[in-house]
Amino acid sequence: MALGLLLGLRFLGDEAIHFSNIGLNLLLLLVSAKLAVFLHEWGHLLFAKLAGGTPRRMVLGRGSEIARTEWLGVKIILARNFNLGLAYAGFDDSKRLHFRLACYYAGGFILNFSLAFALYSSLDLEFTFAEGLYLESSFFLANVITGVSALFPYRLSYQGQKVNSDGLSLVRLPFRTMEELVALTAANDFLDALDYFEEKQYSKCLVIYERYQTKNPKNKFINLNLALVHMKLGDVPKAIGLLEELIPLAGDSAYAHLKLPFYNALAWIYLLKDQIELADQYSKMAFDLSDENEAVKNTRGSVLIEKGEMEEGLALLKGSVNFKLAND
Repeated sequence: MALGLLLGLRFLGDEAIHFSNIGLNLLLLLVSAKLAVFLHEWGHLLFAKLAGGTPRRMVLGRGSEIARTEWLGVKIILARNFNLGLAYAGFDDSKRLHFRLACYYAGGFILNFSLAFALYSSLDLEFTFAEGLYLESSFFLANVITGVSALFPYRLSYQGQKVNSDGLSLVRLPFRTMEELVALTAANDFLDALDYFEEKQYSKCLVIYERYQTKNPKNKFINLNLALVHMKLGDVPKAIGLLEELIPLAGDSAYAHLKLPFYNALAWIYLLKDQIELADQYSKMAFDLSDENEAVKNTRGSVLIEKGEMEEGLALLKGSVNFKLAND
């Protein structure tokens, strides 16, 4: 609609053409920004590969998934709101891991800045956007903005959880303990488990998590993953037991990033057991932490419906449905 309106302005004379040019260049900038995000994530995976890692997956956008494909061994997932991206790679070798991770974290903005520099040095870029249409200039600006925004050390919200920017990841990297770095070498195993989980091969997924648990008996982070798999396999008592082990740890700062999926998982499993009061308690706790996360909204909506609060529950569920494009 906006595109049609801007093109229509071109028939109204010189002054209107200036406004049309400005609007169309802004649209080109928005499209270029999405392409710059895509290239940014490829930069992470490319430099992870150059540093001896294994590129595994890329997630573009947030919200419900609308499409996925695989290219060069990388799973690419497109979500509803394509306004940011995440890239995942695994490192099996713990040698020089600080350097490997630095390459991985910096790869996104390095690629953005490299493309911007190549355009700036080889083309005569124009920035008077009222005078014409400038695809190259829009692409240059999009890469500069994407690269600079990634460099700032801050935390952003993704699906209701806090994620480090590339800049913050680099700032914190020298202070990561060797134990933390070695744990990162399990990323390939966890990404394998995620693949199996999405393919509904839960038994294979369980083997990976149990092997990790055996090697790291003091690490309770794995309980959440194990509980979700046991829930899918129908062993609800086992899942509840694993999750309830985490309840005393909920106030521990080391487990703060697990609160959202942990409370949501407890809410859903109590809902399955028809323990509505407990489901209500934990779904509210998850929803209070984030009312943006799709899974949390869906659980809260389902619990409210079971409580008889139909209108409020349906409003949450409808907010997660794209009526123009089918999804889960």
